[in-house]
Amino acid sequence: MYVMPVGVDNFRELVDNGYYFVDKTNFIKELLDNKNKVTLITRPRRFGKTLKMRMLQEFFDVNSDSGDLFAGLRISQAGETYMQHQGKYPVIFLQMKTAAAGDFEKTFAILKAIIAKLYRKYAFLEESQALTADEKEYYVRVRHGREYCTYDDLILSLGALADMLYKHYGTKPIILIDEYDAPIQHAWENGFYDELIQFMRQFYTIVPRVKM
Repeated sequence: MYVMPVGVDNFRELVDNGYYFVDKTNFIKELLDNKNKVTLITRPRRFGKTLKMRMLQEFFDVNSDSGDLFAGLRISQAGETYMQHQGKYPVIFLQMKTAAAGDFEKTFAILKAIIAKLYRKYAFLEESQALTADEKEYYVRVRHGREYCTYDDLILSLGALADMLYKHYGTKPIILIDEYDAPIQHAWENGFYDELIQFMRQFYTIVPRVKM
């Protein structure tokens, strides 16, 4: 008996619980073959974009214990050329769905909280021998958020995190941004688009990224 995973967007949960799903792991092969710096995928709501990005995170992330998670799936049949990339890269997964509020100040506060939570996932950077004292001080400011993290700190935060992970691991990170346009769309609908877009343009253009 097959169980349909209604509302499940966690790839590991999907596989571990034996849910019925369409094997889209060949998308990993397509990304590796294309070698694009930036990939933008636009699809309607409920089309599985978040699930697909969670799949990418599980496959590539050096901090993910994916083990045999992809055994028997299409990517595992593509050959060692592709499977050698499993668990080899630092991965930054940024979920922007909740970064929306009634005005710029409230949205900015939510963005601070989202980025602070993201930074706390990489607490080891505070002790990394590969980072300078200034970089560690910056990391602590952003991680604590609130009044410690300034406007300029937040603008640089995504690019800075990518740089710090690159220094720590010696490998360029993969950045996955889910619903990257959610705060922009909300700002347009609530009359503070110009103020927010000025910030978001700088925030997103600091580093190459993969986004959906």
